[in-house]
Amino acid sequence: MSFKEWREWYKELPWSFKWFVILILLRPIIDNFYKLKEVSPLFSPLYIIGILTPILILVSIYSKKLNRRHNSPIDNVFFCYGLLVAINALILDIYFPSISVIANSIKWMTPPLLFLYLRHVIRSERDLNGVLTAFLYSGIYLLIQMSYELIFSSIQNDHVTEGRGGGERLLGFYNDMMNYAVYVVGTMLIGGYFFLKDVYSGRKSKIGSLKFPLTLVIVFAGLIAIKHVSTWAVCISLLGLIILYNFRNLRGFIIVMFIVSIGVTFFAQTIYDKQIKPLINKEVDVAHGDALIEGGLNGRVGRWEKYFDIWIDEIPLYSKLFGIANTGNRNSIMMTGGGMHNDFVRNLFMVGIVGLLLYFIFLVMVFFRSRYFRIPEKFLIVGALLALSLHSISTLPLAYSSYIYLLLSVFSFSSLPLNKAYPNSSKGNIIRKKSSSLFVEKGLHYPGS
Repeated sequence: MSFKEWREWYKELPWSFKWFVILILLRPIIDNFYKLKEVSPLFSPLYIIGILTPILILVSIYSKKLNRRHNSPIDNVFFCYGLLVAINALILDIYFPSISVIANSIKWMTPPLLFLYLRHVIRSERDLNGVLTAFLYSGIYLLIQMSYELIFSSIQNDHVTEGRGGGERLLGFYNDMMNYAVYVVGTMLIGGYFFLKDVYSGRKSKIGSLKFPLTLVIVFAGLIAIKHVSTWAVCISLLGLIILYNFRNLRGFIIVMFIVSIGVTFFAQTIYDKQIKPLINKEVDVAHGDALIEGGLNGRVGRWEKYFDIWIDEIPLYSKLFGIANTGNRNSIMMTGGGMHNDFVRNLFMVGIVGLLLYFIFLVMVFFRSRYFRIPEKFLIVGALLALSLHSISTLPLAYSSYIYLLLSVFSFSSLPLNKAYPNSSKGNIIRKKSSSLFVEKGLHYPGS
């Protein structure tokens, strides 16, 4: 989507949608002020936006200015999951009333609310492309900041432990490197999506085949800057998906394989030895039996073992099924918070076995929906699921606002009926009897084709 097309799309939006696009654009700047909460919550832009976002969502939905969403079974599953999140979050607020607990409660309730809102505002491929383009525009600020750090010096001193290879990890003005990681992954995901749209349509777009190498350079620079093993895993997996989805298009396959072959030939061994191997040394030692399993994933495994012992021994069955908040156990603050460094574990404690199953069912339903879409959108949906799943192993992707803006927008699009997702595809272009070969050649998929 060119800037002119994006601007025209933005001008057509009602204010009930515009505020969300503005929030996407401003989020990288807002996140700079994380530490202001230590001065006073009243002066923290993150707290203010955190409170305003659910309010704006509810006001927008009930303003009657948004179109009715197209019902999908995916909505019902995520609604039930969100209901369990809300119930447990409110119970925690009652048992342990404090600013930090309430802030976490709002943080965990926001993704279900945001998904409900996005199901109203993401109405077509054009809306999806508008949101994705806004995300890329918002990343310009981070690109400038990260470039400064790479060329001149780091803004903060954050050293990686010797066990992880040492060196300095770039944070910018942010609280942790995940703020960079979100946009590194977002650039890879969206860049790959627009590249696939180009090669399957035969036309050039903002990030076309000539600009795809630049996308990879930016991603690679970001990976070196943040020194984060799970982000390496996500980006390598996304590159693998791009190669996979290019098999049906010779032009795209040749371009990608040419870039990859150059990278593998000249840089692969150096990248592995200098960047990846130091980050996974601890896990390799654990796998070989040279280190205790508790030290796996930078000590996270030991933490999970400690709290799983509490969950098994001290938590009653009904709380294991529906969430531990109602136990009043003081450990539940940590067990349902950011200290778990694993979104699957945190969700298990937060919403119980039933809630975690609902969350998995939601992800599986989104995955199976992807098979009905054109290849570029299929890559986008599967890539978003892959990014969420891999990052959930060692961090909390649902806790990062910019990440959920991106991922939930993609998941919302996947829930649309195909005639709404692709409104410009006339019936003549979606013919199952005569045009099955067209869907293979152009990367189009339609039920029954």
